[in-house]
Amino acid sequence: MDKAQKLPGSDVLLSCLEKSGVELLLGYTGGAIMPTFDALQRFPNLRFITSRHEQGAGFIAGGYTRACGKLAPVMVTSGPGATNLITAVADSKMDSVPMLAITGQVNTEVIGTDAFQESDIVGIMYPCTKFASMPLSSDELALTIGQSIYIATHGRPGPVCIDLPKNVQQELTNNIEIPEDLDLPGFELPNLPKKADLEIAAKIINKAKRPVILAGHGIILSQSQNELQTIMEKTQIPAAFTVHGLSSIPASNALNLGMMGMHGEIEANRAIQNADVLIALGMRFDDRVTGKISEFGKNQKIIHVEVDPSEIGKNVAVDASINADLKETLIELEKLIEVKTTEDRLEFFQTIEENKLISRDAYSRVFKKGYGQNNRLLMARVVHELSEFTNGNDNVVSDVGQHQMFTAKFYKFERFNTWFNSGGLGTMGFSLPTAIGVKLARPDEEVWSINGDGGFQMNIQELGTIKQENLNINILILNNEYLGMVKQWQDLFYKKNYAQTELINPDFEHIAKAYGLAYKKVEKVEEIIPALEWSKFQTGSTIVEFLCDKSELVFPMISTSMSYDQMILHEEDARSRVKE
Repeated sequence: MDKAQKLPGSDVLLSCLEKSGVELLLGYTGGAIMPTFDALQRFPNLRFITSRHEQGAGFIAGGYTRACGKLAPVMVTSGPGATNLITAVADSKMDSVPMLAITGQVNTEVIGTDAFQESDIVGIMYPCTKFASMPLSSDELALTIGQSIYIATHGRPGPVCIDLPKNVQQELTNNIEIPEDLDLPGFELPNLPKKADLEIAAKIINKAKRPVILAGHGIILSQSQNELQTIMEKTQIPAAFTVHGLSSIPASNALNLGMMGMHGEIEANRAIQNADVLIALGMRFDDRVTGKISEFGKNQKIIHVEVDPSEIGKNVAVDASINADLKETLIELEKLIEVKTTEDRLEFFQTIEENKLISRDAYSRVFKKGYGQNNRLLMARVVHELSEFTNGNDNVVSDVGQHQMFTAKFYKFERFNTWFNSGGLGTMGFSLPTAIGVKLARPDEEVWSINGDGGFQMNIQELGTIKQENLNINILILNNEYLGMVKQWQDLFYKKNYAQTELINPDFEHIAKAYGLAYKKVEKVEEIIPALEWSKFQTGSTIVEFLCDKSELVFPMISTSMSYDQMILHEEDARSRVKE
């Protein structure tokens, strides 16, 4: 473009996004953002998808970015349009997912007057974004876009917000290109690992007899799967994974202990409990991992590698830390650590294998049984069948609740970055729109959206987006007619007072038909695989409803008030402790 040319702010915005590599935008139009929507026709290379709710747009964007690494900006109007987006933005912040939220705002001349659909969006967004700003003239816009994209995608990734007054979208400007100098004082890129820090960590690792790696979302975000496996195999150090670390390395890897923490595997949690060194990689020691924080890691040396310096020492005191890019750290650390064999860790591995056998025995009995009370299906069996059917190779997007934990435990992920769920914020309604984003990013791959009956209804309107875009997504509803995870706590710790957790659900078959989707109901174990096959080979999206046991519980279990040595193994164990 000719630098002497003047463009309205709307065109500057869309042009800058296009030149930054953006291909997809999500959102919902309205009065304060209308000038920019009006300009979309001048940018045919930008695909825009209208969601049915702004929260849905945010989750679609998040799913797309998690699956392909590209930003899909979310564009919504002021007031309720922007506030509806907040939950998806907060979810992205908690789970370190880059997102660019562009919210319309009333004209600058009426800001502060309680104008129609005016809200202080910068103030609201500030605590749940990395950066939130309002350009007050179109001259500032290109720089603001450049700054926002850079901040969202560099360092520890996360969401940013540009609150864009309507008159700024209409105002002409010569500043139509993102400048090379983004003028970001105080914003620092991740350090390269310091030699002294690496040497301290390596010395601890080389002396360790029973080390365990705690692998978090940072492995996926930094694409450090190969470096992680190299270190694990060189040192024969097993790894336990946070709920976001799953799908970092194949579940079939003998050193993969599975998920740790509140509902983690017995072998993972006991290995952590018995370890002499814990090596935390790209994770933040949240309460779902640590249990009773004052008891976690008391008898171990802890090494923490983390790109965000604010996380180091925040929850757990550490003996060594490396504040640096995780991939670079693992590359350099591998050069300093010694080769170990299975013989070097024989006693530790024998204990781990004993605990694996306990898990396998318990799970095999559950899988074999298949039914709970009233001949209702067990979620565990359904997820196990899905894992076997797909060989752990498909994209799986879970909602939040018991089914999320069963999926994390029983779906055996064999491919890198094929597991998508809301971990930090734990947002019900996450799965359906996020699955749309994953499918848009990976159109030739199978995507399974696993939902409880409660969470499915929280963003059920995005079935309209699926219909509109003619997407092929396998939607599974594990229907136990309750908010199952809350009910589990009520069952065990609140004297079975099921306060407001029972759900009176709609007829999901009629819902499917209303949106033109194929539907199947499954009530018997022998129907599970045929239903999954049927869903996979349909030409469009499907809904498969599984009628599940209302009384099924997720074990093992470590509540935030329990230490690892107090892990509850099964229902009888839980009920005996409650009696005590």
